[in-house]
Amino acid sequence: MPTVPLGNWTFWAEYRASDNLQAVYWLYNLTGQPFLLDLGKLLHKQGFDFVDMFLHRDGLTRFNSIHCVNLAQGIKAPVIYYQQQPEQRFLDAVKKAFPTSGNITGNPRGCTAAMKGCMAVTQRRGLSFALRWS
Repeated sequence: MPTVPLGNWTFWAEYRASDNLQAVYWLYNLTGQPFLLDLGKLLHKQGFDFVDMFLHRDGLTRFNSIHCVNLAQGIKAPVIYYQQQPEQRFLDAVKKAFPTSGNITGNPRGCTAAMKGCMAVTQRRGLSFALRWS
């Protein structure tokens, strides 16, 4: 990662960096190894900047701007990194993202949110996973 960044081959790794970050903090909490915090900083730096998207850009109000799973990753990303860098902006981003994402996806925690791309007002798009249509 220091020489080949997450997004070198695909942007998906940047959007899903918080999964890796979560595992790094889990391992750090078990071992206390300081190099894991350095890895956490690197993952955060190379990951997609959801804090900027939620606080300063229109990605949550624009049709088809983000894949549903990337949105789910993004909503948790700021609070995961908050464990290492407890700045208010990380919490503010999540507080803004939840109600805003609900406006364009139906429910950020439910099946309606699982549209391939954020749907704005229509629910006639393919599902990434189907549990029960409500």
